[in-house]
Amino acid sequence: MNRRHVAVGIVCSLLAATWILTAPLIGLPFGVAGSTGPSMGNDGIMINVWIDSDPQVGDVVIYDQHGQLSNDRIVHRVVDETARGYVTKGDANPYTDQSVQDVGHVSEKNLVGVVIIRTSVVLPSIMLTLLIGIVVVADCRRLNIIEIRSHSHQTIKRKQED
Repeated sequence: MNRRHVAVGIVCSLLAATWILTAPLIGLPFGVAGSTGPSMGNDGIMINVWIDSDPQVGDVVIYDQHGQLSNDRIVHRVVDETARGYVTKGDANPYTDQSVQDVGHVSEKNLVGVVIIRTSVVLPSIMLTLLIGIVVVADCRRLNIIEIRSHSHQTIKRKQED
């Protein structure tokens, strides 16, 4: 792996991440949003990748609720569809969002998107750390800063010397 391949890989990764993170701001039909809190049964920070799609009962959705429940976007599951819109509920909540006074149904007007991938921040962090480690080790090997030999290579070399 040469330095040019590493640089191209890093630049492409940064461009892809920038594109995904800014997609909702420029009107693309997908995006990434973070969520926290125990209402969906997770105590940590979650990464949600969403698309602009019509939800079905059982789908996790992201919607704006204009300060009725909080000042953030809500990430909850669709539990019913009525003439007034979608009824949503956090997986760990004993009640629906719409059972709270003055909280409206989710409709086309306030629906952000349907979540297609939901993962803990820990997994992407581990993957990024591994990727950076691989790049650093590969670059160090190329610059002869470190030398990595496999056990089988040493065994073969010893046999050839005998």
